[in-house]
Order: sequence, then structure tokens, then C-alpha cells
Amino acid sequence: MRIAKVLKRTAIAVCITLFLFVVWIALRWDAPPLRLTRTGTGIMVDVQTWGEYPTTVTRIRLSDVDQSTVVWELVTAEGIPQIHRFMLNPGENRSLLQSRPGIYRVLVPSNSDLFTLEKGHRYRVELWGGGSVLAKRSTIFQFGS
Repeated sequence: MRIAKVLKRTAIAVCITLFLFVVWIALRWDAPPLRLTRTGTGIMVDVQTWGEYPTTVTRIRLSDVDQSTVVWELVTAEGIPQIHRFMLNPGENRSLLQSRPGIYRVLVPSNSDLFTLEKGHRYRVELWGGGSVLAKRSTIFQFGS
């Protein structure tokens, strides 16, 4: 009798855990892939699906972790932007990414076509792929000093 109660509780706990895991996967299924590759002095941000197909990225945010500031942010302006990859370099970078078929709008910096990244600073890149808050990937990187 006692063993039956323990088994029942264990089965319920396993079912609840499995259910929560499935819900978590369902909410994150449209998060874009995110791989960083060092190329010379820069960082290649690769978001390709299966290494070759463009990925829908609805929002991109780049923050300076050390200063707690947003350095660069794009959002979907029109259509469904699909991109393969983009490059980040120390120094000046262009604010607007070209995408097809959609178009991005620059939120930050709001008054410039360029944003600046510095060596030695830690940056967090965040990518959103869908409508869910959980459809996001992020990672932290740093340019060499």
C-alpha cells in the first residue's frame, strides 16, 4: 500500500515535469539559432537555420554589459525580415541591416547611421524570432583588448 502511494506520487511528478518540458519547448521553438565566430578582429553573428537557410529575426539588441546600456537595437518595420548573418567589429558599425523580404527599423541609435563598439567591453547580443517572450536567444562576447 505504501509503495503504491510512492509510485503514484513519483508518476505524477514525472508527468508534471514532462508536461512543463514540452510547454517550454513549444514556447521556444521559434527562437533563432545563434552562433558567434571570431573572424580576424570582428565577430560574425550567424543565425542561419541548419547552417544555410535564412532565419526570421524580428528584433536584435546589442547591449554593453559593463555599462548597462543598449548600443544598437533593430525591430521589424515591414514584412518578415530574414537574415543569414551579420558582422560586428570594434569601432564603427552600420546601424541598419539589409534583409529580404522584410525591413528593419533602427531604434538605437536613433540619431545616427553608425554605432561604435570598443575593445575590452563585454557585449550581449539578443535575438528574437517570434511573438513569444521566450522566443529569444542571447550570448555575451568581448573583442580582444
